[in-house]
Amino acid sequence: EIELVRSAGCPYSQVEAMFLAAIDVARRAGARVLALRASRSLAMLCRRLDRINDARRILCSAQSEFSEGLSSEDLSLAEFLLREAL
Repeated sequence: EIELVRSAGCPYSQVEAMFLAAIDVARRAGARVLALRASRSLAMLCRRLDRINDARRILCSAQSEFSEGLSSEDLSLAEFLLREAL
């Protein structure tokens, strides 16, 4: 998100690659909330580029990881982030 603001000339494909890398790192670390936040950011970028179906697919994938084992605070955050993205 900082790259989008800081560098107006930064290609969207480069920013998308950064979000995908962040999602991958967070998932491998077991940081589901961070993976969700990065997924939300990627979905918002897709929405900005009129790639609504991609945005929905990204959010559905992220949401599927939140089916169990989370505190109510984590679930509330997940729901808020998903609503905010679309």
